[in-house]
Formats: sequence, C-alpha cells, structure tokens
Amino acid sequence: TNQSGGGGSAPLLIACHTADCYYEGTKAWFFCAAAETSAHDLVAKDGRVCQCVPLERAAWCNGTSAVSGSDKHPSLSSLALVRRLGGNANAYSVSIEFEGFYSDTQGALTDAQLSAAAELVQHIREEVRRRWDVDIAPDRQHIVGHCEVSPRTRPNCPGEKFPWTALLKRLGEAPTGRTLYRVQAGAFRSKEEAENFRRTEMLPRGLSA
Repeated sequence: TNQSGGGGSAPLLIACHTADCYYEGTKAWFFCAAAETSAHDLVAKDGRVCQCVPLERAAWCNGTSAVSGSDKHPSLSSLALVRRLGGNANAYSVSIEFEGFYSDTQGALTDAQLSAAAELVQHIREEVRRRWDVDIAPDRQHIVGHCEVSPRTRPNCPGEKFPWTALLKRLGEAPTGRTLYRVQAGAFRSKEEAENFRRTEMLPRGLSA
C-alpha cells in the first residue's frame, strides 16, 4: 500500500539510504500501511536484494514538499535537478535502502552490499534506458544520498562513510548492455549532393522519395 502511481515520469536519479533497521524489519515496515514509507529496493548486509516497489511506480522515500516554508522544500536540496524540477522528488527518483544502523556504520557498506549495490544500480539504469530511453548518468548529481535530496530532514542519510567513490568506479567499469554503431554512407561536398544520394541510393529500388 505504501506506493503510488509514477505519473508516467521517467526516473531521473537514484537515491541511497541507510535503513536504520535490520533487513527483515525494514521489509516488514515497508509492507505495513501505517508506516506510510517504502523504497523500491532493499539490500541486506549479505547482498540479498528485495524489490518492494515496481520501478514504474513511486516509492515513498525521497519525498519533497512544495509547501512554502517546509523543511522538505525542493529549493533546499543541494541537487540542481531537484531544485529545477521541484514538486515531489518521489515522482522522478528511485530509492534504495541498505540494511544497517547509522550509529554503527555511518553509512559504510559490507563488501556484499557494495557488490549488490553496483549490480542493482546498473540494472536500474539499464531498465530506465530500455523503458523510457533515459540515461541516468553514473555521477554524483544522479546517484545521490537522501541527505542531498532533503538536507534539513535527513542530514545523515546514508552517512559520511557511504562508499560513493567505490560504487561509481564499479559503475564506470560495468558493461552498459548496449552498443551503438554508426555507419557513414558517404561524404559529400554539399547538402544538395547528400540529399540526391539519399533519394536515389538509400531507398529500395522502385520507390521514390
């Protein structure tokens, strides 16, 4: 119950969170209607991943508020994208919760969590590209922390020890799943020559431009 329609918007950023809870407890909390909170995915310390909300729907995790004076107002975000788009960031973001307690880890991940995070983020990026033809760049303006979406209400989420450098390095090394090829059909001295070639040579025989 803790989700809503995404309104057809493509996800534009991925926000990471420290759950401040154990894996099973977090999962149960997300499925409790009274909690009124959720994330798209949850990553356990041993690397297990649970999808709680479908990618095309909005999880209730990164919400900002357009109400003037709110501590969650998008104008307070350190992210240019959130400040520009405004509204509720849940509508254009994907959320990932990581099992752990900030007081214990300050956001640090286990090796298994880091490996799972890299695979999960890459999977999300490829799915967003496949479904919406949108590229979520593997950088710190698009792979972010909750503290950057809502710095006043979540200043320590996911935490100062979250392994951003290691995660982005792994994303940079990951295959994209898509190779783009371009074929040059010819070189011409003028646009007119190119258009003549396109009309006479690039169409199947028997057809006209």
